[in-house]
Amino acid sequence: MKTMSQTGVAGDRTSVNLPLFVGLGVLAWVAGVLLIRFAGASFFVEGSAWLVGLYMLTIPGAWLLVKGIALATKLSGTAIVTAIVIMNATATLLDGAAIAWLPSLYGVLTPALAAAWLLWFVGVSSWASILISRAE
Repeated sequence: MKTMSQTGVAGDRTSVNLPLFVGLGVLAWVAGVLLIRFAGASFFVEGSAWLVGLYMLTIPGAWLLVKGIALATKLSGTAIVTAIVIMNATATLLDGAAIAWLPSLYGVLTPALAAAWLLWFVGVSSWASILISRAE
């Protein structure tokens, strides 16, 4: 029987360290919360031109993050997709709970804009992992 620590996706036999990527997911979530909390007043307000810029910068930023994780952990192929899914699932679960029960943690007047950007980041980083895995 295969376990997450023994396999990636679809039979890929590359090892994925579950605790490591859960921990990296927690760190990514904390970084996102800190960005929203301390820079949120500039970005996450209705009509902010900075928000558009943040969305655009998320694309290369997420790509570099995924590529850096792949290089640092020596993962390739579908194993990098698995690693990013673990990180994103961890961060998304933490974010969902925090938005529901601790919205003041984010310190923004429009938490829906912050939540929308977090979802954008998860989607962009997920697609980046898929495209990077296919390029290898």
